[in-house]
Amino acid sequence: SAIEQGATFVIGPLFSQSVAQVKPVTQAAGVPMLTFSNTREIATPDTFIFGFLPEQQVQRVADYAFLHNLRRVALLAPNDAYGQKIQESLTTIYGKKGGAVTPIELYAPSPANIDAAVARLASYNDANQDQAFQAIFVADGGTQLKNIINSIKKTNLDLSKIKLLGTGLWDDPAITKMPEMHGAWFSSSPPDISQAFEQRFKVIYGYKPIRLASLAYDAVSWITQITMKNPNAKIDLQMLTDPAGYLSPTNGLVRLNPDGVNDRKLAIMEVTPSGFRVIEPAPRTFDPPGIEMEPIR
Repeated sequence: SAIEQGATFVIGPLFSQSVAQVKPVTQAAGVPMLTFSNTREIATPDTFIFGFLPEQQVQRVADYAFLHNLRRVALLAPNDAYGQKIQESLTTIYGKKGGAVTPIELYAPSPANIDAAVARLASYNDANQDQAFQAIFVADGGTQLKNIINSIKKTNLDLSKIKLLGTGLWDDPAITKMPEMHGAWFSSSPPDISQAFEQRFKVIYGYKPIRLASLAYDAVSWITQITMKNPNAKIDLQMLTDPAGYLSPTNGLVRLNPDGVNDRKLAIMEVTPSGFRVIEPAPRTFDPPGIEMEPIR
């Protein structure tokens, strides 16, 4: 219906299943999409994904951890598509660096299964003290993260000596209230600009926005900026895939590649009792170095 009314570009939809349903219609009409999905498999030169890719989050925190001498990492992940994607990314990244990801424990989402998986991790360290893991990458958040921490507390795993690593799933202030998480590292978008967006949103609408709202704001801001530069308000895909990228107003530097996959520059965050602390800021340029950009407000 939107295309029949003259739409020449689509922002959305959210889930990969919805993208798959919409794609034949947009492709037949020659209308590109900027979707909020984080599933890179659905990306094509006319279907761009704008969500936070799990692989990028793993890459960022794994690079930082390895650089800080965490060479042996265990993995705790749900036995689903997300967990398997994290496993593939982490083992590939660490394999290329000469590190080790072992043991790997995938669990079904129940406290009993998590207990069993964590117990196996602890027994591995007991049996392999000369090759004990130095960190645990936890590919989960929310209630399941609480269950994992509770399971760890039942073992002899010492979190004062074992670093916890994670992804943007940890970008939740409730995590700072868990003492066992203090000192943990995860990757996320730069917090200063996202917090500024949240504050402006709350002033206008009276409630805190969901995380997706920031992506929607970035997407519309970017497309608006592109169309304003063209007299006929056309979406120029060359501008959309500019290698220098776009310093978005709420999530930092992002660029879209011609194959439809995005690149993002993420910060490394540490969990502290008083909140999240940036321990390595998100880079403000892509390689090769370009001109630093200021986000629009």
